[in-house]
Amino acid sequence: RNSVKVAVDPLGLVFIYLIDHDAAGHQGHAAVITGNDAVGYRYDSYGPCNRKTRKGKGRQGIYRFRTLKDALDFAKKMGYQEGVQFKTSPDQDRRAWEELDQWHRGGGEKYEMIKHYDPLSCNCQHLVNAAARAADVRDYTDSLTGRAHPNVSFNELVQGGRGELLKL
Repeated sequence: RNSVKVAVDPLGLVFIYLIDHDAAGHQGHAAVITGNDAVGYRYDSYGPCNRKTRKGKGRQGIYRFRTLKDALDFAKKMGYQEGVQFKTSPDQDRRAWEELDQWHRGGGEKYEMIKHYDPLSCNCQHLVNAAARAADVRDYTDSLTGRAHPNVSFNELVQGGRGELLKL
């Protein structure tokens, strides 16, 4: 793996791909933090928690935070170990939020996806990919179009030197 760097963005404009490497039988679980210092930060996750261990309970859905630190602290508490940060503009954040709102209303990617979680065709990775495409986060989308496995996607981002690696 690359050395761990913490990205500093004085304007706080971010798209952060989060990963819990251990979830879903070590396939991983992905989520995203978007936002900026002016309007706050938003955490989005899609998918069920583990029925046996209850891991992931409380991390699905939309959560809003005043500061990036608060959002990252929440992500760590929810079991995420790492993230990859990309710089965005306020307009990119807005477009990501519009797409994420569609997901949480059951519309999904291109608003034609099935309305329930499916590990292969409608999962957490699809939510993050759709938000990245809507926000036009090129360093992310150029490498991951169509991917459905969070750990594979995360490793490709890190090994490809895309974004800034965060350790939670």
